[in-house]
Amino acid sequence: MRYNDNVNRDIMKYIETENSNKLMNIKQKGITSSIPIAAAITAWALIKLSEFLNMPGNEALYCDTDSVILSKPLNKKYLSKTELGKLKLEFEFNECIIIAKKFYGLKDENGKTKIRTKGLKKGKVKYQDLEKLYEGQDLSTKTTIFKKDLTKGTIYIEEHEYSIKGNHPPSVAALQRSLAAEWDNSSI
Repeated sequence: MRYNDNVNRDIMKYIETENSNKLMNIKQKGITSSIPIAAAITAWALIKLSEFLNMPGNEALYCDTDSVILSKPLNKKYLSKTELGKLKLEFEFNECIIIAKKFYGLKDENGKTKIRTKGLKKGKVKYQDLEKLYEGQDLSTKTTIFKKDLTKGTIYIEEHEYSIKGNHPPSVAALQRSLAAEWDNSSI
C-alpha cells in the first residue's frame, strides 16, 4: 500500500502493525475500499476533536463530526489550512445563535454572517430569522424537495412549506415544579 506523506504517523503505525493481514485479505478479494482504514481514521479524528471539546477555559458551544465552535479564539498552533490533524479556521465571530444540530448562525464584529441551515437552501434563513427563532417565534418558509415514487420509478420536484418551531422556553410554573422536584430528590 502507498500512503500520502500528510497522513499522521500514529495512524500509519496502527494500520501497518495491527491490520496489515486484514488489509491484504480485503485487497485480495478485489474490494477497493478498506473498512479498517476508514474506522481508524474516524476514531483518530474523534480523539483529536475531543481535545478541543475538553480544552480548559475555552468552552465548546457546538460540535459536529468535523467541526467545533468554541467560546474563545483557538491558539494558532492548532490551525492550518493544509496540514492534516489541524483545524481550518473558517469564521471568527462575536455572536452566535445555535438553534439545533446543523442549524446555527455566526456574526462577526462587522455584521458579516455565516448561516448553516440543514435542509434549506442557502439564503432562505437570515441571522434575524435565527434571532426570532431564539426568542420563541416560529418561522415558515418554502423549499424545494425531491420526492421519489419507487412504484413508478419517478422523482417529483415540489415546493414544500417548511415550518420551524421557535425556542419556546418552559413556563415559570414548570421551572418552579422542576426546581422543587430537584430539591426534594437532593434531600433524600
